[in-house]
Amino acid sequence: MTQSRRTRIFYANHTGRVSGGERVLLSMLQVLDRRQYEPYVYCPRDGELSRHAEALDVPSLQAPPLHARFTWRPNRLLRYAASLWRTISAMRNAIGKLDPDLVHANSLRAGVVATLATIGTGRPVIWHVHDILPKHPLSTAIRLIAYRSKRTRIVAVSYFAARAFCGNLPFRNRVQTIHNGIDLNCFPLKTPGSSTFRREFGISDDAFLVCAVGQSVRAKDFVS
Repeated sequence: MTQSRRTRIFYANHTGRVSGGERVLLSMLQVLDRRQYEPYVYCPRDGELSRHAEALDVPSLQAPPLHARFTWRPNRLLRYAASLWRTISAMRNAIGKLDPDLVHANSLRAGVVATLATIGTGRPVIWHVHDILPKHPLSTAIRLIAYRSKRTRIVAVSYFAARAFCGNLPFRNRVQTIHNGIDLNCFPLKTPGSSTFRREFGISDDAFLVCAVGQSVRAKDFVS
């Protein structure tokens, strides 16, 4: 009897640089059950993501860089469209060679490319939504690409991100919220009186503290 192969997952990321979304991806790869799943990371070599993936014994595949941002300038839109087409073609070729069972796009840009690159293949695609779409006509186009593809599912990192992504489109059960996991081994419980932070700021041991971790930028909306 031949043993069936493990589920092959193609993790696509539009950049090789490591930021919040990429750290989430690496944390998922770290705990992925390799007895059932066979992961591959597809990203440009413009950062350290591929090196971190390979340190976790996850093969990395080189992707062309995607130069695409929100803009109102027609000349830039044309350049971004050309870059998008190149990345779609390259990903379609990579997926055809690897033959994965599932494509997991770890950003909105990777999601657009993955859904368009797999047209006609019937292959399921998951968009991992970490960001909030800005108010722009292209945001509507991005939502429509995901909505019109019945193979595409959305995993959002928060309920707010899920609502913001859906807009007025009835995605219904095609959108799920899964909060980012935390490795509690990195944050051991402290015994009362041992917190240097509380002593420095004069906070009593029985006071309840709430911590928000992220970049102090306007998009995070820490103070509303």
